[in-house]
Amino acid sequence: MIRVAHVVASFDVGGLQKGVVNIINRSRGCQHLVVSFGPGLAMADRLDHGDVESLGLEPGQRRSLAAALRDVLQRFGADVVHTRNWPTLVDGWRARRRARTASHVHGYHGRDASGARGFGWKRRLIGRALTRSLDAVVTLTPHMAEEYTRDFGAPKRGLHVIENGVELPEVAVSRRTAGDPLQVLAVGRLDPVKDYGSLIRAFARMPGRGVDDRLVIAGDGPEREALAATCDREGVADAVKMPGMLQNTAAVYRDADVFVQSSVYEGMSNTLAEAMAAGLPCVASRVGGNPDVVGGAGVFYESGDDAVLAERLAALRRDPARASALGDAARERAREVFGMDRMVQAYDELYHELAGRS
Repeated sequence: MIRVAHVVASFDVGGLQKGVVNIINRSRGCQHLVVSFGPGLAMADRLDHGDVESLGLEPGQRRSLAAALRDVLQRFGADVVHTRNWPTLVDGWRARRRARTASHVHGYHGRDASGARGFGWKRRLIGRALTRSLDAVVTLTPHMAEEYTRDFGAPKRGLHVIENGVELPEVAVSRRTAGDPLQVLAVGRLDPVKDYGSLIRAFARMPGRGVDDRLVIAGDGPEREALAATCDREGVADAVKMPGMLQNTAAVYRDADVFVQSSVYEGMSNTLAEAMAAGLPCVASRVGGNPDVVGGAGVFYESGDDAVLAERLAALRRDPARASALGDAARERAREVFGMDRMVQAYDELYHELAGRS
């Protein structure tokens, strides 16, 4: 059985981590180990099988974990190392070589707010040098593949685009009719890269906004207090709900009328794909992988343009029939592109290929 070691900066709740859990829980013919650089292991409870270890790197610490990771890889007997994003690449590359692990695949899941406009020359230089010796790189959308190649070049066996899979909930999607209150939904970490302040301002200034209209932002993170202050300034504190991190988001998708992805940068948004799978009409900023995810089944605006976002929401509020049609198109696209079985099969085939086993 092929042994795959997934190396992540943290195994706390997040889209990247959710993707790892989905791969492991549905994988066949592979044994899996998750190695987290940091102590956060909240997602471990969602694993049906596979082991999890932390290397104990505290937030703010800067030290090499290559030796510690090498020891874990050797003890586990890894055939494939799968690092994800920049924080794990350098130490993962060193550890793989020292452990003499057969293959190294790197996953590119996007950038945080500091890298949203691009990476610095030093990271690009190091990334290019390491990428040449990687066996494969996986990105989540075609746009991300172009982005990675532009910054870091290509690995020995090329780039693979494998979209994240999402559950297709069997829900009776409720459809709004004219005159009903509007509920706008966003789901994600309360982080600057999500630009939820812009969403709050757009909701507050939405033409025709009704007294019973609501904005729900489900998630938690460092921006919570700042976003609450924005709600106060905009006069919508009573209309904006921030319920925190939810273990099960099915209810908020079911109760929503419109989903908004407002990020200044996005790789592949799991929550955007989930909202589409739930049959919600989606409004997304035209950044990163959002156009690849939504295709023609949604509405776009330029990131940070509060006025245009407000108008996009108002237009869907005025025209429930168009909103329903977009929701139906979104669900059909999610069914065609983001199937969970398709994703897991693609990863299993890649791991077998890299390990040299059919």
